[in-house]
Amino acid sequence: MRFRRPKELLGKVNVKIALQMLGRLSIISVISLVLATINNLGNHKNYWERTIFATQTVDFNILSHTLPTKLSLALLEGETEELQRTLDSNYGLFGLVVTNCKSAIADCPEQEILYYSNSRRLWKDGLDVENLTNEPYDLLRDPPPLFAERKYTRRYQPEADPTGMVNRGEIIGRVYYVRRVPPTFAESYAKWARGLLRFQHSPSIFSLTAGIFLAGGAVVWLLIEFTLYRKRREKKQLLEEARNIREELEQKVKQNEALIAVREKGREELEDYRREQQSIATELKIAIADYEQKIVDFQHQQDDSQTSLQELRNQLAWAVEYQVEAQEEIDRRSEAIANLENCLNSQNREQQEMTRTLEKLQRQLQETEEREGRTNEQIVSLNQKIAELTREYDQAIQQSADLQSQLREQADVEQLRRALESAREESECIKEQSRDFEVYITAENDGLAAQIRQLENELGEHRSIILDLESRLEDREEWVAYITEENQGLAAQIRDLENELGQHRSKIVYLKSRLEDRQVGDYDVSDSIKPEDCFTPANLSISNISSLSSSEVIRGLHRLKFVTYRQTGSHVHLKKTLFCTVPHPNKDVPYGTLKNILQFGKISEQELRDNF
Repeated sequence: MRFRRPKELLGKVNVKIALQMLGRLSIISVISLVLATINNLGNHKNYWERTIFATQTVDFNILSHTLPTKLSLALLEGETEELQRTLDSNYGLFGLVVTNCKSAIADCPEQEILYYSNSRRLWKDGLDVENLTNEPYDLLRDPPPLFAERKYTRRYQPEADPTGMVNRGEIIGRVYYVRRVPPTFAESYAKWARGLLRFQHSPSIFSLTAGIFLAGGAVVWLLIEFTLYRKRREKKQLLEEARNIREELEQKVKQNEALIAVREKGREELEDYRREQQSIATELKIAIADYEQKIVDFQHQQDDSQTSLQELRNQLAWAVEYQVEAQEEIDRRSEAIANLENCLNSQNREQQEMTRTLEKLQRQLQETEEREGRTNEQIVSLNQKIAELTREYDQAIQQSADLQSQLREQADVEQLRRALESAREESECIKEQSRDFEVYITAENDGLAAQIRQLENELGEHRSIILDLESRLEDREEWVAYITEENQGLAAQIRDLENELGQHRSKIVYLKSRLEDRQVGDYDVSDSIKPEDCFTPANLSISNISSLSSSEVIRGLHRLKFVTYRQTGSHVHLKKTLFCTVPHPNKDVPYGTLKNILQFGKISEQELRDNF
């Protein structure tokens, strides 16, 4: 393989890098100039449409208050030279034109231009009577005007507003104020560029903007080049490291060749040693002595290995015991979950029965309301019948009175007696019927009133039953929510126990593999055991577990910012940010229950004991 010379390679790389740097600099410079041009377009527009426009408006406002008077006086006195000097006093930046229009009407096509400002600006090229129609003006009078008839209330106002003042005198002409025609952006930019090329341009906003953008582009280019330089430098260092590694590999190859030569030489020497029996015997004795020393060292190492092996067996036995306890805890939790699921199913069945009972009571309530409506209709019909019978009774009394009057008028006593007796019998019959009907109506009313009271009592009972069922339903829903929450908590505990069980199983497998390696190999077991491989039990003290009562646990949890939000017959439910359940009433808490309380509460046993 042919390698290039470093100087030749470096020269080619430097030229290539320089060309790439110039290319990036050119691209960034072009982008900076384009951005500067876009910004200068806005600056040009703002300068001519706002700054110059506002300045000319201020000038026109000042001239409206002073120029008509002086120009009128110069015209009246015939001072044309002074009038022209006055018109030229604005350096030709905008136009001042005097005409001979003697009309107060805005449109004056017959007027002629008498005097105007000398200027080389663009506004003079289009100077014509027709073009003066849209320009602001003031009237020249004889005698000269004293008041300003027009004014600009704002700097950016395009047209003047009348002041309300009217000057007296004859109109002898007008003075027009012609705004300067702004150059196009292309013309201004080309003029600026030509000035830069001729080194004759004074500093302007175009130069400032272009300089800022070019400076920013230069900074960006420097940052890019610095970043690329760092990358090239890192690449160079990597190449140097690779070259060093290659040299080291070559050296190692040479060393291996030397070692091979040494090995061959050793073989030759071994053949020589075999021929020398005496030297071999001496060397064997030395080797035997060394071997005996090694045996003693190996026995000491064997004793240390036995001690380590016993420790590993103890840890394995403890891990197996903890695995059994964890499996029992999982079984207990599974049984508790099954019980909770059975309870939840029974609660669901009771809730369904209560729902059916509630629907049945609602139907009964609806039937009771319908019976009450029919009873009200019967009461209305009976009242109508009573009214009809009352009218018939009144008619019968009227007929009896008529008959009595007829009897008094008749001369025949016998007919009178018979008619009176028949009327009495009919009256008695009607009275008897009326009394019977009144008794019947009274009985019906009493029966209906009793039915109404009974219906009202039944309605009150149904409503109380409905309220009781609704409250029980709410309690059932709360109980279902509590069961669901506790079920989720138990599921989380089971997952944690399964994770711990998996960890213990992995540690048991690891310890078994260590034991197998110890039985097979002859290395030092104690040196191969790392501190993090040793399994340690949970730091929960069980020395005084049986002495903790539920009231002490509840009081300690209260001091740790837990609050009691629900109490059932056998448990008090506390919450902080996590769910926690403690047996109730006052009794000893088992070890497993206390451990679950501490896990769910995210606290230690010492914190709980410190807050009894």
